[in-house]
Amino acid sequence: MPVSLFNTARVPIECLECGNVRLYLVRDLVSDDSIACNLCHQTIKLDSNEWRAALKETANYYRSIVIG
Repeated sequence: MPVSLFNTARVPIECLECGNVRLYLVRDLVSDDSIACNLCHQTIKLDSNEWRAALKETANYYRSIVIG
């Protein structure tokens, strides 16, 4: 995924505490290993496997749009 897409690319992350799924900007996730749920405010820990799977899914989505 081109770095320029980090400002607009979003990754769906689910909170395991409340089940809320929200789209988070990739740029907000790159430098952190956790993020707060916008609904229950619990910390969502992004382990490497979860992060790679979400990033790969997002990259494939944007690739399908750009490449066709």
